[in-house]
Amino acid sequence: MRFSELLIRKKFVDEKIELLRSFIIRLVSNDKAYQEELIKLRKELDECLEESQKYSMKIANANDQIEVTIGSTKVMLRNAVKIRDTMKKKIDNISELIANSNGNIDVLSFVRQQGQLIEEYLALESSIKLIEWSAELD
Repeated sequence: MRFSELLIRKKFVDEKIELLRSFIIRLVSNDKAYQEELIKLRKELDECLEESQKYSMKIANANDQIEVTIGSTKVMLRNAVKIRDTMKKKIDNISELIANSNGNIDVLSFVRQQGQLIEEYLALESSIKLIEWSAELD
């Protein structure tokens, strides 16, 4: 299985968990007529939670084993994802500064900084996605 497939499977299992939880909550608030259905749904939810945990553990292991090249530096996938997420927050912060400026900042300077960060972000994101789609897991 490819790492990207594992991420997609985990995402869908987590969505199924949320759907089951919300349905179970609605059934619990009704009368006892739905007890058998509630038991079946709870069992399905438990199975999904176990499956999600299994995927999470595989993802965590892969994040610590897969290397990503950033420029000429190799880092573990876990660290590359943290760097990417931090870059995204920086881009979002600059966007917020620009959007909320009232003329008292050099907007052009911030736009240029944002552009540089976006280029770096895209390069890193491409490296991460390439690894996710090419890495085979046991």
